[in-house]
Amino acid sequence: MRATKKTLFGLIAALAACIAATLLLTFAGRSETAADRAPTYYFTNYAAPEELLLASLENDTGSVVLAAANGIYYAAGDVQLAADSEEVKNFFDTIYRLPMKRLLEGANASDPQYGLVEPRAEVLLQDTNQDGVLFRVGSATPDGEGYYACLSGDTRVFIMDRTYAQQFLSNVDLFFDLALYPSLTGDGVCNLRGVEVQRNGKPVYALQLSAASQDGSTAVLSMTSPYSMALGITQAKNEILTPLRELKGIQVIDQPEDLEVYALADRSNFFALTYADGSTAAIRVGKQEGSATYVLREDTGMVMLVPTANLSFFYDTALQVVGQNLVNVSMGNLMALQIGDHVYRISGTPPTLNVTLDGTELPLEEFQNGVYTVLNRISLQGEWDGAEQGEPQLEMVIQTGYADETSQVTTYSFFFLDSRRCGVAVNGQPAFLCSQSVVQQLIDTVG
Repeated sequence: MRATKKTLFGLIAALAACIAATLLLTFAGRSETAADRAPTYYFTNYAAPEELLLASLENDTGSVVLAAANGIYYAAGDVQLAADSEEVKNFFDTIYRLPMKRLLEGANASDPQYGLVEPRAEVLLQDTNQDGVLFRVGSATPDGEGYYACLSGDTRVFIMDRTYAQQFLSNVDLFFDLALYPSLTGDGVCNLRGVEVQRNGKPVYALQLSAASQDGSTAVLSMTSPYSMALGITQAKNEILTPLRELKGIQVIDQPEDLEVYALADRSNFFALTYADGSTAAIRVGKQEGSATYVLREDTGMVMLVPTANLSFFYDTALQVVGQNLVNVSMGNLMALQIGDHVYRISGTPPTLNVTLDGTELPLEEFQNGVYTVLNRISLQGEWDGAEQGEPQLEMVIQTGYADETSQVTTYSFFFLDSRRCGVAVNGQPAFLCSQSVVQQLIDTVG
């Protein structure tokens, strides 16, 4: 274990001193003690999590002291960061009643086979009446469904359910706020202004927030580089916003003196978020280690491990961010569609929508099963650099609108390349290849 008992109890004293005044006011007058509760097969059996005051935990990953007072959660340990209030709260909510699966008859805690002589975790819990319990968690049971545990000074061996034991065996860094940047959950996304990704020293793509509902449930992102176009709401959510919202550290790397070891010495690979107040959060992305990846927060110089799966947006190409389809817009967000000389206008609120074609009412079903269906079949086959470009075969303009009345207009120009392929320019910029047959089908459908 990284810390000694002297260090652990020193942390307890320091943290307790910080909140002592609050606790004296909060818990004055309480008289029930832990001895009043039935102790059989329980290490703790409180009526509510609020009756627990402090928890100190030491395991193979380090040591931490946790505290709760008046709904505020604290953490002190090797990591100099604020507490992750949700993680600390979940910890207290889980362990305030700590039942044992059973007593292992005839077993003695001094027997090395149970792992309690050199335990995997030592835990001290203290309640609001200054009573407490000190216990150890040892080896896993042969069936993997539990862990051996014993109370300090007691030779009896209990079996603790794996679910409870994992609370004491997990990396203690998780009790600290390991966020890499200001939160994008809920309405936090409304403060986002841009996302930039660079790999191997070259820009990959850049995005900007075009619109967001007040609660952050709907957000519209537009790509500004290498193409200039709006992303579909679902596509932006799945490819960018969801992994960004879920990305946070799972472990802090102690004293990373040589950043080359983690491939973090320079900005060859990084992503940056910009916010409404002008601030920027830049995160360097390093090498992978198993299912995790090293990252560095440039504002603090802190190195962390994050789940590689949540970095999917970083490893995407610009084409993958755009998605498989050229057009990603729902019927409810489609305001107007001009194909050649014909103009469709859509009004109303789903499921009641009204459609007109060149000013004449058109049945919704006819539009949906015709033009709209073909529109969604225009799949992307790769990037196009504008080679062999002549006069456009077809011009299409789409106007989309969102709940906050923000609207966007995107122009698509289709260029015939050969019998199989068609080049697509977005807002005048050569961008993609698509199927010539689908473009022809769109022309034929409009008539």
